[in-house]
Amino acid sequence: MRKTIALLSTFMIILCLTSCGTAQLREDASAAVDTYNQAVAAYNTGIQPYNEAVGRIESANEGLLSVVNAAQDVINQGETPYDPSTLEQLKAAMADAGEAKASVPPLLEEYEMLAVPEDAKKADLESLIEQATTGTESLSAAAIPDTPSVPDYSNVSAAVTDAQRTYEDSIQSLKQITAPEDSFVMERLQRVDTITAMDAVTEDHDPNGQLNKQGGYIGCIYFTDSQVDRSQLYLEEGEDGIIDIGTDGGGAIEIFSTPEEADVRENYLASFDGMGMMASGSHYIEGTCLIRTSNYLNGTQQKELTEKITQALIAID
Repeated sequence: MRKTIALLSTFMIILCLTSCGTAQLREDASAAVDTYNQAVAAYNTGIQPYNEAVGRIESANEGLLSVVNAAQDVINQGETPYDPSTLEQLKAAMADAGEAKASVPPLLEEYEMLAVPEDAKKADLESLIEQATTGTESLSAAAIPDTPSVPDYSNVSAAVTDAQRTYEDSIQSLKQITAPEDSFVMERLQRVDTITAMDAVTEDHDPNGQLNKQGGYIGCIYFTDSQVDRSQLYLEEGEDGIIDIGTDGGGAIEIFSTPEEADVRENYLASFDGMGMMASGSHYIEGTCLIRTSNYLNGTQQKELTEKITQALIAID
């Protein structure tokens, strides 16, 4: 009986010591975890500005890429601009945007906080203390990188957008001088300050008899210009209309279906260059339009009038 009581007492003492040891271990684990969690909270708060900046860099890059992709989509359509240099300028602006694009730094991962499980055993508590202690030391030694600068792409983005608009306008300009309607040409000729009147030929009233014929023009508008001295013109009686006077009174716009047909006509007119009274005046091709000016204008006037007409035809409203 006494031996049984003694064994029971010994067991109770061991149980008490074990319980007391586990309780202390739990307190130590709680303290270690609290210290670690404070370090985690401080670190996670400290890296927020850095990670937020990384997110803004990613957003800025996505915005820049969107601008460049939009420009590439336009290029991929394969349309021809009036001024080929506008395409090269757009490509150059896109290349500059690509070079300006900043690399994205890696995000800093946040640390997870620890907790002491209610049913943690001694071995678990010891492991937790070691984990918390080691983690606290690591966090204390961890250096948070400087917050990266967020790039300002406003200038390079605007450069791409502006170049794209210029390229698209140039495409539209070429379309406007590719087999345009008579009405369009006449509306644009009204913008030239020295042009005083105009008239479009018809199949019944066409001095050259080429309207709508194979290889001929599909439209032709004659016009008079205030710079031409009308008194110098040879006018037959009863033939003083705009079409009757012809290019001598100012000039004409001959409209062809294709650039090749315009070239044939221009080469024909060129054969009379330098032949005095036989000369047909100046003749320049823009798109499929042959812009002719009077032989009664001097060379400077011819060039200036041709340029004014060209600008009026390709202008984007």
